[in-house]
Amino acid sequence: MNDLYSRRWSKGVITLITALCLVAILSIGLIIYIVSSSHERSVAIAQLRVQQEELDRRAYQLSLNEGQTQTLEDNIASLQAANDELRQQIRELDSQLGAADSEHSQNTSNYIQQVADLEQELRQLEGDQKSLEAQVTALEEANKTMTEERKELDETLEQLTQERDNLQYELEDLQDRYDLLVENYRNNADGGTGPDTTLYLTYKKKADFLDSYIVFVQDDNTNYYHSYDCPKFNSSTFWAYNRSLAKSQGYIACPSCGGGE
Repeated sequence: MNDLYSRRWSKGVITLITALCLVAILSIGLIIYIVSSSHERSVAIAQLRVQQEELDRRAYQLSLNEGQTQTLEDNIASLQAANDELRQQIRELDSQLGAADSEHSQNTSNYIQQVADLEQELRQLEGDQKSLEAQVTALEEANKTMTEERKELDETLEQLTQERDNLQYELEDLQDRYDLLVENYRNNADGGTGPDTTLYLTYKKKADFLDSYIVFVQDDNTNYYHSYDCPKFNSSTFWAYNRSLAKSQGYIACPSCGGGE
């Protein structure tokens, strides 16, 4: 009986020990599982933390990007507005350029017309210049000819002046003789033919010759020539001319005396 009881007790102890071993093994396995699970959980938590930090970083970067995106959008809007304004300015400049081109074309046309007119005037002036040069040449030739003629006229005038002085001297001498003859003629009232009468007739002939061909011009700006007996003739200052020469010099007969004609 005791032996059976011992066997049962031993079997029970063995079963108990076995159960305890199983429990121990299970406990160890559970501990290992728990430890392993804790490690994995720690690793997972660490990974989750890393991922969370990465997400936070990305979220921060995203917020930054969103801010930059907003800034870029604002900049884009500003640039778009500036672009629109520039387009408007370009359209205005195109309009102004079109007007300027039209005005420039008109100005160019006017300028070309003015240049053509000026060229025409220049050609006309060149023709006038050539004509004037020809006239100047002709005038120079005429002046040269006139200078020569004037020289000849000066020589002629000098000769005529000398002749005038001689004639004036002879006239004065003849006048003196004529006065003397008149006085002698009056003294010889009998009409004799003495030497004085002959001399009288001689000088009378000369006096008649002078009255017929010689006229006198005074320096009185009247342009008249006078006879010796003219009441307007002043014998103190005068020039004596042959009547034909006086006429050729442009003098005309005095209305009072008719120039002795």
